[in-house]
Amino acid sequence: MSKVIILATKRKNFWEKANDADFLETEVNFKEFKNNFELPVIAIGRYYKDSSKEKFSYIKIKDIRNFDSKVYFSFEPFLKSDIESNKLEDWLRSFNFNYRLACSVDTNKISEFYKKNSNLIPSFFIRSNHKEEITWKDYVGKYYLELENELNDNDFEDRVARLLQALGFEVIQIGYKIIGAYADGVALIKNVNTKYGIVYDCKNSNSFYPEDKFLRALEKYREHEINKRDISELHPVFISKKFEKIEKSEKFRCQYFEIESLLFLLSVKLKKGNLFTLSPFKNILSSKQTLSIDLIKKEWELNN
Repeated sequence: MSKVIILATKRKNFWEKANDADFLETEVNFKEFKNNFELPVIAIGRYYKDSSKEKFSYIKIKDIRNFDSKVYFSFEPFLKSDIESNKLEDWLRSFNFNYRLACSVDTNKISEFYKKNSNLIPSFFIRSNHKEEITWKDYVGKYYLELENELNDNDFEDRVARLLQALGFEVIQIGYKIIGAYADGVALIKNVNTKYGIVYDCKNSNSFYPEDKFLRALEKYREHEINKRDISELHPVFISKKFEKIEKSEKFRCQYFEIESLLFLLSVKLKKGNLFTLSPFKNILSSKQTLSIDLIKKEWELNN
């Protein structure tokens, strides 16, 4: 959510020229400001005590740093407001923020203050000052993220194949492209002296459960691909949006890759670049583990 920084001083005309506003670290949470705002940022500089009748100013904060038990906000003047500082202080008092010499207030909340004083909130506050949190899904393109949405079965299979290719697998897509009962595809990992991988079947479902008939079919597909490609280390895998709770007896007959986990792994590859490798799959497949975000964090040694 977008927020507005409000700083306070009792020094007259302090916000009218470039300066450093300093506060004791015991009074100001340095990390709250340093980590949550993109600089430079427009803020409010208000006055209190004997200077409280002065109109507050809009300032441009260019740097925030801490040194010698103090927090410093380096700023330059931006614009003078038409509203007295004491009105802002009275409004801050309504939720006990008036005593804080440095605080940040939600843009939606401070718009109430402007409305109360017959003013419109300045446009530069409507544009987000606050640093938006970037999630792993921001690294992944819309084309792949739509795998979690409603797609027809053929489109789902196509995108799964391309997602596996994007991860670095050598993919042979079969499925609907060939008449007959076959796996939806084979995804291989090539090492210097060996080749291994998965025979996969796509399930365009938010609640897929591997009934015995599906398991037997996937085992048959695996046998066919082993004989055809002369690769003994092919592991049977279901790929679905979501799975229902898998019973222990079914867990060891094949493996399960949820779309969200594969998308998360793609974000890992995009962040790691040339340092990314598929080698952790060797252990995941041989130990018949279900692919999950937690497992990916462990196997790819992610710190967070």
